[in-house]
Amino acid sequence: MPKLVYTPDSGDRHEWDLDLGKLLSPERIAIEKLTGMTWGEWKQALAKDSVIATHALLYVLLKRANPTLTPDGVTFAEDEIDFAVTDDEARAMLDHFKESPDDSPEVTLLLAKLRAQVGDDPAPKAKPKAKSKR
Repeated sequence: MPKLVYTPDSGDRHEWDLDLGKLLSPERIAIEKLTGMTWGEWKQALAKDSVIATHALLYVLLKRANPTLTPDGVTFAEDEIDFAVTDDEARAMLDHFKESPDDSPEVTLLLAKLRAQVGDDPAPKAKPKAKSKR
């Protein structure tokens, strides 16, 4: 299962399993209100690495342990957030995009990250030329 890993420079590391189907309705409503997106739009934006979508998710997850937290109280740098997947999950995601190509810059960046993780080189290998027998 993918994980959201938040490692703030000035605090403790937090890690959550990302099972979006387990978010409770008040959390999903908060996400929709914060982002102005429907649940489906938000999931697509999260998959495309939207900062707004990521902020909303981080907010509802942190709010579980800190009920007085406000959205403005959540700030993060890009290098403090990571979506971690296992190698098997990375391969499954790569297979999905082979079936449903998406050439957007966000997806291209995601695919490059996944390929690097599993050592998958998308470029076909050139076959060595046969030596002529003379």
